[in-house]
Amino acid sequence: MNIVELIQQVTDKIEKFAHVKVCFGEPVTLDQQTIIPVASIRLCGGGGGGEMQPTEQVEAAEESETEEQPVHGGTCGGGGFGMQVKPVGYIEEVDGIVRFRPILDGKMIAILGLGGLFGLGFILKMLFKRSED
Repeated sequence: MNIVELIQQVTDKIEKFAHVKVCFGEPVTLDQQTIIPVASIRLCGGGGGGEMQPTEQVEAAEESETEEQPVHGGTCGGGGFGMQVKPVGYIEEVDGIVRFRPILDGKMIAILGLGGLFGLGFILKMLFKRSED
């Protein structure tokens, strides 16, 4: 498989999964309310490649090979790709009024709460230390 075919396969996969329907789900209607789920998508990828040495160069290098400089017939390549889809909220429509409603992240709320408590503890410690002096 050459690099052009590899890139085409990767872009085909991205097109298959990374489209607007992944970010915005199908609308759901309940009584007088319509809800559209909303998600965040993160795509990451990378890759690299190499080339082969001509056979004559490899054979000549093998004859003069030392332990410090091993001979290789060329270099290789590789790559990777990752995708994360995370729900972030929903769009609701009720009686002609449209609103975005975020989904609160419980871990983030806990981290912010703990950070606030530590910050408050530090401030109180500093205030009591000054009052003692």
